[in-house]
Amino acid sequence: MHKVKIFKVNTIKEEGTHDNAGLRRKLLDGMTLNNLNLDIFAIDYLEPGKYFDWHEHIDMDEFALVLEGEGEVLYGDSGEKEVYKSGDVIVIPPNTYHRIEAYGGSLNRMIFFRIKHPPK
Repeated sequence: MHKVKIFKVNTIKEEGTHDNAGLRRKLLDGMTLNNLNLDIFAIDYLEPGKYFDWHEHIDMDEFALVLEGEGEVLYGDSGEKEVYKSGDVIVIPPNTYHRIEAYGGSLNRMIFFRIKHPPK
């Protein structure tokens, strides 16, 4: 029988992310769960006016549940954008070059997870 695990979020150390533009609490990753399809499950924090600079995740879907705040996701070569706000779910397909920018008057707090695609 497998054992249920409980992780205390407030005991997980915050670390810088994306050139220290924001902070992250990495809750779980594939190594922790012995599931290599999971890249990361984390809570990220981004102050208004800050951004996670342009990047992509090779062969991974990225999802974010926006708990607080608002901003925009810029993506693709032409810099298309989608606006997000609290309560939204952001879905970023694999290999999509993107940037996430917070604006408004409050901290952006999002739960992120990335799922790896198996090799073809």
